[in-house]
Amino acid sequence: MEMMGTDKPIKVFLDSSVLRVLTLGNEKLSYLLVWPILGCPIQVVLSSYTLSETLAALAEKNVPPKARIAVVKGLSMGLSQSGWHVHLPEPDPAQVQAMARYCRDQNDWPVLADALAEECSFLVTTDKDLLDLGAEEPIRCMRPETLQILLENDPAIQRILQSIVDSFGPSSPTP
Repeated sequence: MEMMGTDKPIKVFLDSSVLRVLTLGNEKLSYLLVWPILGCPIQVVLSSYTLSETLAALAEKNVPPKARIAVVKGLSMGLSQSGWHVHLPEPDPAQVQAMARYCRDQNDWPVLADALAEECSFLVTTDKDLLDLGAEEPIRCMRPETLQILLENDPAIQRILQSIVDSFGPSSPTP
């Protein structure tokens, strides 16, 4: 099953729980940085809310300075080289309140509202309350590993990745 049309990217919203880990250089999540650069039609979406949550977590005393620097560098790379999009407007308070019917954690309501405002297909998170939503309305919430499997099995993405491999030509054995 092909998830994407030819004219619109797959929009993936990153919760701050994933954003912190990704920007620290987690290799298992690197596809979110690399695939858009390679031309795969994936648009990673963040929000001012999730960025604020991430920066607040970095300000905690137990976070080593090297980790803070790594996260800032990762954010910079994602925004400048991978074409990540940031939803800057504050979420509509009525929309945020409406998320109460889906999720018990008030801190997750703005995340859901922002992902919906950006018309994202997936919300990638490690947050238990959001993961409990699963494939339910209002948006499909899943772990990064689950999204990677879905994307790897998408025929359009397979074609793009294969064309990149093919562009290197046949590999020859080294003597």
